[in-house]
Amino acid sequence: MKVPLSWLRDYVDVPGSPADVAKLLVFAGVGVESVEGDVLDLEITANRADLLSMLGVARDVAVLRRTSLKTPPVPDVAGAAPDVKVDVRAPELCPRYTARLIRGVKVGPSPAWLASKLEAAGLRPVNNVVDVTNFVLLESGQPLHAFDARVLRGNAIVVRRAAPGEKIVAIDGKTYELTKDALVIADAERPVAVAGVMGGKESEIGAGTSDVLLESAQFDPVSIRRTSKRLALSSDSSYRFERGVDWDTVDWASRRAAQLIVQLAGGQASGVVDVSVRRPERPVAKVRPARVAKVLGMAVAPARVKEILEGLGCAVTGTDELGVTSPVGRRDLKIEVDYIEEVARVEGYDKIPCDTSFGLKAAVDNAEDLVREAARATLAGLGAYEVLTWSFAKAGTPNRVPFWTDGPLIPLRDPQGNVDRTLRESLAPGLLEALKTNEDYKEPLRPVFEIARVYLRKGKGYGERDVLGLAVPGDPLGVKGYLDTLAGRLGLALEVRPAEFPFLEPGSAAELRLNGARVGYLGAAPGVLRTPVATAEVDFEALVAAARLTRPYRDFPRQPPVERDLSITLPEATTWRQVEEAVRSAAPATLEAVRFLSEYRGQGIPAGEKGWAFSMTYRAADRTLSGGEVEAGVQSVLKALEERLAARRR
Repeated sequence: MKVPLSWLRDYVDVPGSPADVAKLLVFAGVGVESVEGDVLDLEITANRADLLSMLGVARDVAVLRRTSLKTPPVPDVAGAAPDVKVDVRAPELCPRYTARLIRGVKVGPSPAWLASKLEAAGLRPVNNVVDVTNFVLLESGQPLHAFDARVLRGNAIVVRRAAPGEKIVAIDGKTYELTKDALVIADAERPVAVAGVMGGKESEIGAGTSDVLLESAQFDPVSIRRTSKRLALSSDSSYRFERGVDWDTVDWASRRAAQLIVQLAGGQASGVVDVSVRRPERPVAKVRPARVAKVLGMAVAPARVKEILEGLGCAVTGTDELGVTSPVGRRDLKIEVDYIEEVARVEGYDKIPCDTSFGLKAAVDNAEDLVREAARATLAGLGAYEVLTWSFAKAGTPNRVPFWTDGPLIPLRDPQGNVDRTLRESLAPGLLEALKTNEDYKEPLRPVFEIARVYLRKGKGYGERDVLGLAVPGDPLGVKGYLDTLAGRLGLALEVRPAEFPFLEPGSAAELRLNGARVGYLGAAPGVLRTPVATAEVDFEALVAAARLTRPYRDFPRQPPVERDLSITLPEATTWRQVEEAVRSAAPATLEAVRFLSEYRGQGIPAGEKGWAFSMTYRAADRTLSGGEVEAGVQSVLKALEERLAARRR
């Protein structure tokens, strides 16, 4: 926002140099990007739309200087309302629309004083009518638009949503195709302006204009922003509408513009057609000076608090406890702490006392953070690489992994309103894509993992879930090994049960269970890479809830272990769980661990059978085991395998 001090002085006494004014504003929390001559270029934050006007900046300067604001007098425009029908068909997008007719104007160049003010503020003068609308926009922050009334068909203004595929040629000479989400200003037959963004070429003010229809309105900020972004079309008007204009400023700006048009271009102004919803109630907050002192750490007299708030345009009642009604243009002031911030800003941040004494409190480790760090360290220690993948996928992506949800994908729309992406429902496609990229570049494939969120539908709403995803080159036993090691680090026992999932290779899949509940899956990914790859996903929130990172102390074994390896032949359908259960049920109490070693099929193994090798570790806590004790245990295990699983020693 460019603010020429020569113009600002019309509304407030501004002594000193431009640098002094810049310093005054900066100390009050208003950003100043540059000072060129007597023009300040202000950096306006989204919550201070009031500073997008000369009167708004002047009000801040006035309250900071403890002087008065000089608002230009704007009389009511006498006369009947014009014979123009205004039909607002989308009141939710246009809470207030006013139209005023000025007949008999003479369009020509603007006087030097008006042209120079606009040029100093960065706008190019056009003609006396258009320049007045721009002048009032910069003065009050309320955008206006002037139509050539003679080209409006049907003597009507219709505020409506655009019809799909409807087009308009804007003032910039370009043709824009509109969507049903865009709000337009139309006459009885076709659009004549994109509401709040830009007027149409056909209805613009020109040398032949004699009658002007003056529009002043309030539009929905979200609607204006969407339309401006979708059309890649921005203007000074849309910039202000996107940040919100005030209901009460609409008529004031219309009367101000009519006053100046008649003064500079002649003609006769009519009364107003005002189509609006009920005037919204302004929020009233309770402001306690004692609370101001407690929050800021400094006492501010109740009279001074009241003076500051009234200087900002608030209506204030009471003395010790103030009832404060927000001023016109300050949509950011709603609750007590908002006004306390204004008191601090005006009174001076530099007056707030600094207290360097503060208490220290030991931070408590968050369980989720601890489990996340443990998981990352464990998987990285096993040689896996952590990656970061996109949270969305292209629309129509064929490789759906509907494990966490079977509902429809959640769509994302581009600026034109088309669905071009969807939020991810699984981490697996992104991890496999990362491996495929490395494979295409002939890079060595390494296991990759990610802990991130997936997105799913929940009834009529949406939900999120934190998931741990893994993709490991090789068969599913490899990814199972990673998960077993991770589960051991977290103090958990993951149960693996055979299952079938349509997104995994038949016969390779399994579901993961934790404490009886299903928490994930693993299996071979079908045909994504030339190299076989297995993938897995686990509910990370379930891991966090069940993890036991702190384990009870157990004395270090003082006796040596005794290892025995067994190689057996057994039926093809036998599972490792069955073997492990048979071994543990028959072995003596000195059996410490049993571990799978290898699998073999081929010469010497009958059809329908397979060869497995596994290792057993024996240890006694109080003595060194003898060979006879261990051999007796091995024989017990062999007998149990033979009787229960029809296995035999190789």
